Amino acid sequence: VSKYDIWSLGVIAWELVSDNNPWGVNVDKMAPYEIFQEIRRTSKLDVRLKPSGMSDTYFDFIRTILCEHRERSTIEVAMSHDLFNGVDFSDPATLFQSKGVHRELACVMPVLRRLKGAQK
Repeated sequence: VSKYDIWSLGVIAWELVSDNNPWGVNVDKMAPYEIFQEIRRTSKLDVRLKPSGMSDTYFDFIRTILCEHRERSTIEVAMSHDLFNGVDFSDPATLFQSKGVHRELACVMPVLRRLKGAQK
């Protein structure tokens, strides 16, 4: 699993919960080069863009994976984030048994399990 895969997970995790991209711009009419420039310009997530329904823990998780390459978490570090406290990745049932379950977990658990499995 590359750090590019981890970054992509951050984008997907953001969009699944917010129904928007993490940069706060309309990329529908932008050329790929313009989108890339916008991503590079806003390499750190702006807390002001955090959707009101997104938990602080989920936002912090995304910030650890949606950042500059040298600062980005590995899959092991990402999976040990507080967001996943009490979750056994080998047993999906623990998702619903863990304390402080975040609704956002349902979005990222399957992807993280696949990424972790692809690493073996």
